[in-house]
Formats: sequence, C-alpha cells, structure tokens
Amino acid sequence: MKTDKIIIDIIDDDEIILRMMTGILSKYYNVRTFNSAKEYIEFLNDNSIALPKLIISDIRMPDISGLELLKYIKNINKFKNIPVLMLTSAKEDEVEEEALALGASDFISKPFKASILLSRVKIHIYNKIARDLLEEKVINFAENLSLKNKELFDAIYSDTLTGLYNINYFKSYLNDLIQKNENGILLLIDIYQFTHFNKTYGIATGDLILKHLGAMLKEKLSNELIFRIGSDEFAIYYKHISNEKLTSILSVIDFIFKNINTGDKVWSIPYNIGIVTSTESKKNAEELLEMASIALKKAKLKGANSHVFYEDNIEKEFSKIIFARELISKAIKNKLFIFQYQPYYDPYNLSIKGFEALVRIKDGDEIYSPYLFIEELERSEFLSDFEDILLTEIKKVTEKWNLPVSFNISPRSFNLNLLKKLKDVGLTKLGTIEVTERLLLENIDEAIEVMDNIKNFTTLKIAIDDFGTDYSSLKYLKDLPIDILKIDITFVRSMLDSLKDRAVVEVLIELCKKIGVTSLAEGVENNSQMDMLKNMGVDLVQGFLLAKPMFEFQVDTLLEKNNT
Repeated sequence: MKTDKIIIDIIDDDEIILRMMTGILSKYYNVRTFNSAKEYIEFLNDNSIALPKLIISDIRMPDISGLELLKYIKNINKFKNIPVLMLTSAKEDEVEEEALALGASDFISKPFKASILLSRVKIHIYNKIARDLLEEKVINFAENLSLKNKELFDAIYSDTLTGLYNINYFKSYLNDLIQKNENGILLLIDIYQFTHFNKTYGIATGDLILKHLGAMLKEKLSNELIFRIGSDEFAIYYKHISNEKLTSILSVIDFIFKNINTGDKVWSIPYNIGIVTSTESKKNAEELLEMASIALKKAKLKGANSHVFYEDNIEKEFSKIIFARELISKAIKNKLFIFQYQPYYDPYNLSIKGFEALVRIKDGDEIYSPYLFIEELERSEFLSDFEDILLTEIKKVTEKWNLPVSFNISPRSFNLNLLKKLKDVGLTKLGTIEVTERLLLENIDEAIEVMDNIKNFTTLKIAIDDFGTDYSSLKYLKDLPIDILKIDITFVRSMLDSLKDRAVVEVLIELCKKIGVTSLAEGVENNSQMDMLKNMGVDLVQGFLLAKPMFEFQVDTLLEKNNT
C-alpha cells in the first residue's frame, strides 16, 4: 500500500533511470524526482519542504557530481541523518570508498533488479523509521511521552512476560550501535532443552522461570540492556569490555541460572551461550544475530552450561547457510528441485521392490547434493512449499510405476496435519514415509498418534530411516506401527571387518522377523556384503552394487527392460 507520508527523493540525470525507479517505488512510496544535483540543491533551500525518509542519487552527473551533492546534504543539519543510497556502475570501488567516507549508507549497482532495489529501499526506510522513533520518542519517553505513547512503545518494544526489551528494540538498538561503529560483544543465551522442561513441569512453570530469570538478569547485570528475543532466548550487547570483564559476566550468568528463586523453590536451569564480536565484520543486527546463533548451536552440541565464541572456522559454516538459503529460495522461485530414485531389491531374486526418492537442486549445469541444503530447507519458510512439490512428485511416479516410492518427511511436518496434506495431494495408496528414530523418540506418544492416523486412513507404509545412528532404543520398536526398518549404511559397510557391527546387523534382521517388520539394508557395495546379508536373512537391499540413483527417464527404461 502506498503511503504519502514516506517520501523518497531520487536524483539522476538519466530520464530513463528516473522513470524506471519511479515505476518500481511509486507503488509503495511518495517519489520526488530531480534531473540534476543543482536542481535538488535549490529544492533543499526551501525550508518548507517535507523531509524524505530516503535519498537515492547517481554518483556520476554533469556539473555537480553525486559525491559533491552527498557532501552538501550531510552538511545540512536536518538532512545529515537521512540515509543516502548511491547509484553506481560495476567496479567503482574507489568511488564507493569515498562515498562511504562522506556518509553514504549503501549502493545500488546499475543495471539493477526491481526486487533488489525494493529490498534495499525497504531495509533503509525501516532502519530510518526505527532510528527516528528511538531518537524522538524512546530515549526520553519517561519524561516527554504521554501514557498513550508509553503503551504504544511497550506494545512495540517490550516483552509482555518478562518486561524486558524484545527483538524489535534489540534490532533497532544494535543497528544503531553498529552504524556508529560502537564495537562490542553480543551474548545470545538459550535455556538448554527448555521444550523438555515445559513438557515435564508445564508451560505455566516455564513462564514463571522465564519471568524470574529475566528479573534476575536485569538486577545482576543492571548496567546493560537485557533483551528477550525468542521463546527461551535472551541477548545482551556489551560495548568495549575486556576479557576479564567478560569472564566475570559469564560467571554471573552461570550463578543466575543455577539459582532461580521462584518463591517456593530454587531452580538450577541449564543453559548455553553463543558469543560474537561485532568487530569481526561490519554487519547489521540480523547477520550478527545469525552468527551468534551458529555459535550457540555449537555450544548446544557441547552440552549444558557451555559457551562458544564465533570464530573464523565457524564463518565457513555461516557462509554455507547463507548460500543454502539463497539456493533454496531460487529453487522454489524457479522450480529447480529435481529427483533421483534409487531402487531397492529382493536380494534372492533381484526383483525391484520399490524406490527411494532423493532430492537435488539443478541450477544450470550444476546439480547440488541435498547435503548442501537439506538441513537449512527443514528450518526454512519454504519447507511447506517444497513438501507440496515432493508429495506431488511421489504421487505421479508411484501411479506411473505401480511400485512404492519412499520419501523423507521433516520433523517439523511430522504432526497430525500430515494426513490432511497427504489427502489433499491424493497420496494415500502407494508410497513409504521415512522418519528418523531421533524424530520418533523426541516425542514417542505424538509420533505413534501420527503414525496410527496414517495407517488408519491410508495404505501408505512407514519406515524408520538410518536406524542405529541415534538413540537406538529397541524397547520402542514393538510399540511403533512401522512396516520397514532401514539398517544404516555405516553398519553395513563395516560389518565385514567388525564383529560388533556384524552382530548389530544380525540382531536387527532377526528382531525384524520376530516383530513382523521388513528389514532393509542400505549401502550394499560389494558381493561379500550381499552374501553376508542374504545369509542373515535380510528382506531387502539397496546400494551401488545393484543400482545408483537415477532420473525418472532412466527408471522408465530400467522397468521396461525388466518387464520384457
């Protein structure tokens, strides 16, 4: 929706560029255009004009250049805090450095995409509005604002449960500090396995813990702003502190978490901390928070009450995540997801009994393995869109081949809504849903309810994938309504050399027979493995010895040959 209150001024001597940018931005903003820096300077001398929220100027213009105009703008007191985006051509690094020194906020390279222009403009206008709100209303709100405005501030910037500042204030505050080159350290604090705590003691007790924890953090660390930025995440940003001071702060945080007094009980709550310094790169609040989140994930892997610093080796992981997100977004937008299918066989007559669907992303001539993007896809906003594509594809090929095709379902999607999604697509007759044992055992009761739902209203099968790599709790197998147990490739590969792994495979195959579950051995790569599995009585086998993953047209050819 266009708002006449948000004004953007654009200065460029190229009439075509002005028309293009006006066409893109005027749908959302009030756009004023100027054909030269001289014309804009004359306009600025009118004290009655409404101030813009953003200025976009070409760098290279006749008579007065964009850099000279930028310097002029930044010398006018009421204009100096207005963000200025500079239009540049490719490879103008030296000019860009000079523009930054003069106060430019960002650059847009010509030729530009409409989506990139809009995205850059929205970010800088949002930050400008946030800074204006902070400068005009937030800093002196206690003295200058009415109760109504205070309530508005609280609604926007306060967490209702703890009374701490929320993620909206956190991002505005941190972006402002970063822009002022106020380097420091961000601590991202997370309650370890808080979901499990809530399930054990109830959400009301969990909320009580959060409330008292917020109060204690605020009391013990009174010199700093404390933020609650997630359901069980807190953030603190320290400016210019020494290593000794940081060590002291971490000790205080440890004491707080181990002594949460709710009145009737003193709780010791485990936690993790991810730590990142803003000196490592000039980033915005979102990216700094993402870096702290990566460090936090590493801390969680170390166990309770641990902290991890974001370091150079984690930077590679951060870059991989950014790459994966961009790749996924592009794949959804441009329909780049493709599937390969690896058959699994009856080992005794080598007849094909079904296929496993394996997703890839094909961008040009490059085919990307799921190892590069699948973890991020499961966390992303595009998961539901992808699973629509997946289920539609599975329905198509199962009807075409009249053979079951197995496919993985994300833990996020393995809930009571899954049956509706399967019915909506029409995938209810032929196929196998693969889930990991970790997913099942995180909430065994809910998992059984979901599987019972599927078994009662469809003829789909359910398989446990990669069995043996996570919890491997055999006592639950008898209760799970599963059809297939897939023995992980790591056991199959090492069973020829390891008596223990051989015993594990043999026990799993025998157990499957006794409880009426089909055993499927993954990763069969040579005849020795095949012979050993057959002697153990395995039901199905899959691996490169028999067939590699193949595209749909290759499966068509394979099945055609088998039928002749």
